[in-house]
Amino acid sequence: MSFKVDGNFVAQVRPAGFISNTLSQGTTGTIRGTWRIAGKVITMKITSADNENVRNKETSSTVVTFSQNELVVRSVSGETATFMRAI
Repeated sequence: MSFKVDGNFVAQVRPAGFISNTLSQGTTGTIRGTWRIAGKVITMKITSADNENVRNKETSSTVVTFSQNELVVRSVSGETATFMRAI
């Protein structure tokens, strides 16, 4: 997943991964959209997707921890995921 400073993101979604589970079980492929943070909640709105079922869908997660190289988020179902910065 790549978050850009202009508020856009792109992600490669894999089956049974955190993003796939928060969008729709088994969703795969590339998604693109916008992101925003309000308090400790990060919200992503999908504007483009390989899978038409997730287009225009929005999902939110709570930021558990955030540092220069790591982002940990928790979904509404309680699942946590850690994203590491790729250099």
